[in-house]
Amino acid sequence: MKEDLLQFIWQYSLYQPTGLVTTAGEPVTVVHPGVLNRHSGPDFSAAKIRVGETLLAGAIEMHLRSSDWIKHNHSADEAYKSVILHVVLEDDMPGAVSGIPVLVLAPHIPEEVEVRYADLLRTTSPLPCAQQHRQVSEIVKNSWLTRMLSQRWERRFAEYEARLAALHGDFAALLYERLAAGLGFKVNAEAFSRLARQTPLTILLKNRNSLPTLEALLFGQSGLFPENATETYVQTLRAEYGYLQHKYSLQPLAAHEWKFLRMRPANFPTIRIAQLASVLHILGDNLPALLDVSDAQEAVAKLGVPVSNFWHTHASFKEGKEHAPQEKTLGKSSAENLVVNVLAPLKYLRAAHSGNAAERERAEAFLDSLPPEKNSLIAHFTDTGWKPRNASEAQGMLELYNHYCSRKDCLNCAIGLKILRSAVPAVK
Repeated sequence: MKEDLLQFIWQYSLYQPTGLVTTAGEPVTVVHPGVLNRHSGPDFSAAKIRVGETLLAGAIEMHLRSSDWIKHNHSADEAYKSVILHVVLEDDMPGAVSGIPVLVLAPHIPEEVEVRYADLLRTTSPLPCAQQHRQVSEIVKNSWLTRMLSQRWERRFAEYEARLAALHGDFAALLYERLAAGLGFKVNAEAFSRLARQTPLTILLKNRNSLPTLEALLFGQSGLFPENATETYVQTLRAEYGYLQHKYSLQPLAAHEWKFLRMRPANFPTIRIAQLASVLHILGDNLPALLDVSDAQEAVAKLGVPVSNFWHTHASFKEGKEHAPQEKTLGKSSAENLVVNVLAPLKYLRAAHSGNAAERERAEAFLDSLPPEKNSLIAHFTDTGWKPRNASEAQGMLELYNHYCSRKDCLNCAIGLKILRSAVPAVK
């Protein structure tokens, strides 16, 4: 057994609490196991332990062997003066600790706890609990996925908060920047992010009534205009951008920052920029209202905007590459991706800023009406019979897999806890 498992067993009382005695023969009652300390010092603080007739309050130190106290030189460390109980698996050096009661926990730990934990670690399945999660109630699993969804969003918030501060608390500007980055998906996310930062929303909204002007701004800023365009529409946009660039002192990106290779034409950054221009043209000052939409399907519909006529027959600015007319609206799956990865976390962040618990709950439930995405990570769960019912649960599963299952960090997972806790017989 490793010490982290011993700490886990103590923290969640995965042992038989009756018949506990110190090595000196005094009965022990655990009133409160204390709070796990992940920093230097004793393993648990603020514990309450009754030894004999005396109620003690203080720290708990845990080791696999009592001799570890000497090995770690705790007696010389002032931080360990508050220790009221030394909990060990094996008392291999009686008297190693002077003046502190010692409790040997091994005889009180059900063998099944260690067996189940070993099974979780040994499995070759992508999900350590693939064979065991069925014994955990749906309530526990669903609650944990909700927590995972919140955790997934909160991990992003350090970046979001820093950017929000730079934008002086302007949620509309942050939404615009995140939508732009979202339209770049993984391949062009960085270029789209730079495009949005170098083309402020305030400038775009001043020109929101003219879709060609918005395209002139965004395409000009992208650096994607060809040097010697012969098509009238492109020449018009270039000329207008030259005026706007001077007017607003704009600095464009370089064309080489954009990636087109091995990409379907519908996903070309030129099409995505055209879609961003259309969203800003249609929503305009109402862009922040996307965060007020209560139904995710409605948000998907609002993002499914058509592009301008030029892009019905073009996928890029390359001449001689016209194709049969196609109305290139943002596809349903792409719009759902933006709702899941942009709108939902920003709704949650705004709710956290407001301090409104009801708004926070609504933000957590926002994705419930969207279908779950399908990918190889989600398949690890569905292959074991655990199927997400909606996008919320699928997002929770992604977080659970990436930060717990793939690391076999079952001791910090509510599902792992339930599996191990069920190995401890109820006290009669």
